[in-house]
Formats: sequence, structure tokens, C-alpha cells
Amino acid sequence: MDRVVQTLYRTLDAIESLGIEYMVMGGLVVPHYTMPVTTYDVDLTLALDESRLVELLDALEGEGISVPEPARGGRRNHLSGGMEVIKVTAYYPGQEIRIDLFPIATRYQEEAFTRRRRGKIDGREVWIIGPEDLILHKAIANRFKDQYAIERLVLFQGVSGLLDLPYLARWARELGVRAAIEGHFERWGLEFPKT
Repeated sequence: MDRVVQTLYRTLDAIESLGIEYMVMGGLVVPHYTMPVTTYDVDLTLALDESRLVELLDALEGEGISVPEPARGGRRNHLSGGMEVIKVTAYYPGQEIRIDLFPIATRYQEEAFTRRRRGKIDGREVWIIGPEDLILHKAIANRFKDQYAIERLVLFQGVSGLLDLPYLARWARELGVRAAIEGHFERWGLEFPKT
């Protein structure tokens, strides 16, 4: 098992031990919907009541995950669209794996969370982000590797007619990421809704 998956499992052990609902996102989920991409971190959305944050951070430390003092004090990085992230790290000899925890903080995250589904990551059944929301998250990050993942997701999911296009188009507009997505549809001869 590679270190990123091992880190995911350690993180999920802590989260599940507390009964906190979650959704795995990012590169670890891409192979569920299309060809794999290389990833070096773990991304999770959490339905986390603020009163349980310290309990969660303690459980993560119990799994050997490093929690920086600013995170303990409630410090979060703020991202576009109003999302917030708590950053913790798993250390291994010669390697560190970043874990980004996204507590639900926006209307979009609330809706995306209701669309999560069960899927397997390296044989373990977990809650994963849906393909439309994976595309939206990749468009928000909008790095080269994210654009590559969007391209593959549109090719495998969009061409097959498996995407909820009205939902994707609505949130792409509201999150301001339409331009980062629609070109991929055009490249494959697909129409991206105008809504």
C-alpha cells in the first residue's frame, strides 16, 4: 500500500472512530471515475460540528498525524468560494503527506456532500465525492494537473452521458469556474449547458 493511501486510512480511522461523516476528494478519487493521476496528498470534506474540532485533532494525533499549533487554535486557510481548510501532516522517513480537511462551510459544500457516494479506494469502501463535484473542485484549484484530471473526467464521464450537466453548469457559474470547465466539453464535441 502506498503512503498516500496509508495516510488516508489512518485519517479515516480517526474520523470514523468519532462517527464524523466525511467525503474523500481529490486525486485519490479520480481513478474511481477515469484513469488514475498521481497524487501526493489526502483531501477530505467533513461534516464537522465546531465543538468537535479538538476531539478530531486529538484522534488524528493518536494516529500519528502531526497537528500544528495554529490548527489547534482554530486557524484555517480560506479558499475561493468561501471554503476553509485545516492542514495537518503525516510524516514518514524521507516523506511527508499533507492532509487537507475541509469542514463544510458553504452552501455548495452542503449540496455536494448530499451527493457523495460509496466507492473503493485500494479495496476499502469509503464515502467519495461525485464526479460533477470532483470536476468543480479541480476547476477551483485549476492547476495543470487539475486541468488534466478534468479532461479525463469529461472524456470518461461526459462522453458516456454520466454527468448531471445542469447541476455542474449551475455550480460552475455560481463558483466562477465555468471557463475552466467548458473548453473540455467543447474539445470532445459536447455541449456544456448555458444555465
